Amino acid sequence: MRILGTAVWLAAASGMTADCAGSSVGDADGAATGGEAVGPLAVADLSGDLSSQTPIGGPAPPRAESCNGVDDDGDGRTDEGIWCRAAAPAAEDLETLGGAEPAGPWIGALDSAWRRRDGAWLPVPLPASGHPYALWAAGVDDVWAAGRDGAIRRWDGVVWSAATAGDRALHAVWGSGPADLWAVGDAGTVRHFDGVRWRSLLVPTDFVLRAMHGTGPDDVWATGDGGTLLHWDGATWRRVESGSAHGLRGVWCAAPDDAWAVGTEGTILHWNGERWEPVDAPTQASLAAVEGRARDDVTAVGGEGTILHWDGASWTEVANPCPPSRSLFDVRVFADGEAWSVGSCGVLHRRPEAGD
Repeated sequence: MRILGTAVWLAAASGMTADCAGSSVGDADGAATGGEAVGPLAVADLSGDLSSQTPIGGPAPPRAESCNGVDDDGDGRTDEGIWCRAAAPAAEDLETLGGAEPAGPWIGALDSAWRRRDGAWLPVPLPASGHPYALWAAGVDDVWAAGRDGAIRRWDGVVWSAATAGDRALHAVWGSGPADLWAVGDAGTVRHFDGVRWRSLLVPTDFVLRAMHGTGPDDVWATGDGGTLLHWDGATWRRVESGSAHGLRGVWCAAPDDAWAVGTEGTILHWNGERWEPVDAPTQASLAAVEGRARDDVTAVGGEGTILHWDGASWTEVANPCPPSRSLFDVRVFADGEAWSVGSCGVLHRRPEAGD
């Protein structure tokens, strides 16, 4: 969950959980496995609880009021490359973004989810306890959701089905493909899907894990509270020194030697293939998410309506219509430069620049 403006979020960001970085990596029975997957988790048959409807329907820059005086509503006005306020599917806080080409963006909120299709947000009914903290799409009709209740569910274009159950909240889902999917969450929870079943792995931390991303099945990063950074090399999860005690809320990898992590109090870290190093940020606002499409085109969002951009040389703050009294919790950037961000500010949209 990416709620920046609450005492709950700030308390979680402080990383007030036990750190077992010195403990060995083992399976669910306590035997050391070096991070290898162990027996499958029990799969609960929750089909009777799932809804089966189909979708129905320097100094900071000045804040942009709108795009050319109008909302970004598909009217053809020239607003490419500018962050615009877009129509939101609901008035509530929008907590997470998912999706990828060609699935397009998905939005998750309290007991609600929407998919973008034909220029509109279409609601996708969720199970009663389905509060999604994370969404990830392997394809148009292959979408995964995880969240508050620890369960992982899969959308096939018509209905959600229970993939596996759990008892710890899950905050992030990411995969290199439909047969290599990861989910992470509370108390160092890590799960892996190999295309057939989900398995639970023990990792060298008890901190809450909040985000993950990678470049392939042998290069995956997970970030979390207390400056936690974990790396998967295809065989073992190991803890990597971050040099920071700040909670890390987002991570994105451009290449095995080029990755970014962001977190509280404007924390930005960069991985150069050998170590994580701090990078100057033009804000002290807490950052909730980071994503890009190239080494020189990376976007981070967070509290106080903050949007930052990395151009390959420095991070700068970007004008946008989100007021400082609101927060952005997540961002999704597509290959053509189109981008979406959601939060208590609603929905912001950046159309691709001409020629992208």
